[in-house]
Amino acid sequence: MKYVFRIEENDYYEFNKYHAHNTPSLKRRTMATRIILPIVILALANLVEQSMDFSGPKYVYYGIFLAMALCVFLFYNQIANREIKRFIKRTKKTGRLYFDSEIAYEFLEDSFTETTQDSASTFKYSIITKVSIGKNAFYLYISAQTAHILPFRVFASDSDREEFLRFIQSKVTDIQN
Repeated sequence: MKYVFRIEENDYYEFNKYHAHNTPSLKRRTMATRIILPIVILALANLVEQSMDFSGPKYVYYGIFLAMALCVFLFYNQIANREIKRFIKRTKKTGRLYFDSEIAYEFLEDSFTETTQDSASTFKYSIITKVSIGKNAFYLYISAQTAHILPFRVFASDSDREEFLRFIQSKVTDIQN
């Protein structure tokens, strides 16, 4: 099976978003941040209120800070996703990832190859630690944070995608939806 395609900015965005929302350690860190940031905001409000001569009603003052804390708690995922997009745009400018360049994966019986305009590499399937199925792609993880991205658009049909899934399941035991 051979797949040739161009990796797009959205492919990296979807992978990073998937990874951030589905990795247990990152999910715990996200939840901790969602809880700690509002507490810090409220503690800061209390500190500022005690150090300043605030002549207005205190419930208005604390209401404003409480609203800020609530917004951080409720909209943290949207803020994080926006930061992921910004990171990818910065990375694209540096040229460190394969943006808009052709990439080819060929899956053979005992190994797979990745070919770009600059290099060709062959990997044993044992390098793949897990395969995750995202909304728009397969992610073939080779480390805790790095994966080969195989977008669903490279498959001619749903049956071709299912055939690839069956094939990769025969090579890798850890498949996650």
